[in-house]
Amino acid sequence: ESLSAQLELTLTKADSEQLARSIAEEQYSDLEKEKTMIELEVKELIARHKSEMSDKAAQITQLEELNQQMTSSLDQK
Repeated sequence: ESLSAQLELTLTKADSEQLARSIAEEQYSDLEKEKTMIELEVKELIARHKSEMSDKAAQITQLEELNQQMTSSLDQK
């Protein structure tokens, strides 16, 4: 095989590898963006969950107090 043919083959291979690398880097960038979006979504979901749990705890406390008042009122009769 001539040196010229080997050089041509090597250049073609290098171009192919560069294209593959470029595609892989673009895919990596897309995945990083998606990861960031998912992380933000998870943070929002956690914050909403904590808020809902706090609201429910307050409701439970309020209902327990009402229950005590009503029980006390019934005991007095």
